[in-house]
Amino acid sequence: MNSQFMGTAIASLLFVACGAPEGDVAGQEIGAIEQKSIAGEPLVSGWQNGDWIQTIYADGNGYITQRGPGFDCWSVGDKSFRNLVKTGTNSYSGECGLCSGLSVTWHSVAIVVSSDGLWMTETCGGSTSSWYKVP
Repeated sequence: MNSQFMGTAIASLLFVACGAPEGDVAGQEIGAIEQKSIAGEPLVSGWQNGDWIQTIYADGNGYITQRGPGFDCWSVGDKSFRNLVKTGTNSYSGECGLCSGLSVTWHSVAIVVSSDGLWMTETCGGSTSSWYKVP
């Protein structure tokens, strides 16, 4: 092989192994991930319903942070929401967990946060519940 061919082959391998330049497909993938963040949205907070508290984070996931009575499938630290994305002003969709015996099943969820940001209403698996923002 001639040295020019080897140089081109090595440069091509480095390009593939190290990624495309900024603004190419690799850059678009990173941008798409950043767009899924709900950072700064009123949904990102702790929410309480009775003795139960769940916290929703900017990555679109929510977790049980305080457990109340009943619903034995839940423990503190369990994921209760996943893949939440903004769908409109103060509205979001993704998936929520529901108790089914001693296990959690995942269902589509629609969430709306009140205009004052103090309440959220979730509709998941055919049932609706409201939660107030933890101060």
